Amino acid sequence: MSDFGFLVPGRLVLLALPIAMSLAYLGLQARRRRYAIRFTTIEMLDQVAPDRPGWRRHLTALGLVLAVAVATVAFARPVIAGETFESVQTVVLAIDTSLSMEADDVSPSRIDAVRDAAGEFLNTVPEGVSVGVVAFAAGFDEAVIPCPAGVDGKHVARSSVHERADDDAGQ
Repeated sequence: MSDFGFLVPGRLVLLALPIAMSLAYLGLQARRRRYAIRFTTIEMLDQVAPDRPGWRRHLTALGLVLAVAVATVAFARPVIAGETFESVQTVVLAIDTSLSMEADDVSPSRIDAVRDAAGEFLNTVPEGVSVGVVAFAAGFDEAVIPCPAGVDGKHVARSSVHERADDDAGQ
């Protein structure tokens, strides 16, 4: 179920502006009518101005009031909270393949430890998550783009991790 709300509901107080504009317009229309009746001869009015604009002359004012009201509601930042049914999730493994990975402070080597850790991580990645691998050394070296839907991203990433580790360990 989705919920409708506003990020800044306090701004809805500004809706008083289009209400005040409407009241002012109605007041001016009443004053205009009184003024017209006071200074014209009613009998001559039909002869001088037989086609009066009627309700169409109010469309401009109505459009302005509606525009201000819509802008005010937009200013309050409306939101709808709900569930999304399609999500795109991507994980990128960044693997250091520099010369420092050849150090033997970790048994058997750092690159083998990275390979094992990446394998364990890939076993825990849920289905539907795209996995990409980026290998870097002194600068950017090579990237494996996350796999498109329908491709076993874990398999591609796992083979890429092993391939990059073997390539860099042999250098």
